[in-house]
Amino acid sequence: MRALIPTGPLGTSDLQITRLGFGAWAMDGAGWSFEWGGEDEGDSSTAIRQALDLGADWIDTATVNDLGRSEESVGDEPCDLSPDDRPYVFTKCGLIFEEGSRSGEPRRSRWPDSIRQECETSLQRLGVERVDLYRLHWPDWTDTRVEDSLLAPKPTYAVHRTGMIWYSPRQADVLTETLSRAPTTASAVAVAWTLTSRGVAGAIVGASSADQIEGWIDAVTLVLSRANLGEIVSAIGRTGAGHRPQLPATLAA
Repeated sequence: MRALIPTGPLGTSDLQITRLGFGAWAMDGAGWSFEWGGEDEGDSSTAIRQALDLGADWIDTATVNDLGRSEESVGDEPCDLSPDDRPYVFTKCGLIFEEGSRSGEPRRSRWPDSIRQECETSLQRLGVERVDLYRLHWPDWTDTRVEDSLLAPKPTYAVHRTGMIWYSPRQADVLTETLSRAPTTASAVAVAWTLTSRGVAGAIVGASSADQIEGWIDAVTLVLSRANLGEIVSAIGRTGAGHRPQLPATLAA
């Protein structure tokens, strides 16, 4: 029986997603530029199952993560689940390592032909007929118009209420406890903070083991008071850890 995690719409789409999803960036191997240290496949697999059992209904990965190994690992996970229990699968395009290269910065591209090729490759790795949400991983440095990359114009949240999904809310595991028994962890507070931002439909939260999930899963039910949020804003400004910190719009008045 899965725990109840609140869901909500992704912008104005018909897609209803849980406020937290499992990020599979850590499910990659060693020896590439943005590795997490070469995670154990068994631990990563157990972490995904734990997140799904606790109620997360989407998994996020990317083509660039270990040159596709993360997508392959994600594709292996839900294969024995019933259709009703299968999670949504989200992936990303636009960051490309040259053939045979696993170091340095990946090339950034949002050319339509490149996106189509990446998408076809992702479908094969994931073992699915469609990707539930397909996103540009990062802006590129070319003159490609965003409208061409998306194959149809897509507006911003401020104008047309396009939903946003926050990534790396724990600062790539900087805010991670190890075997912590505290009722409210720094991970949970950090993730809960991101969910208060206007327009955020969900947050991508990763884990390389099932134990780490216990540190952030309670973020969905953690209520931060106006005083709590004010303290966070002050701390961010005082330490210089963020850019123009402010209270969420609903609490700023």
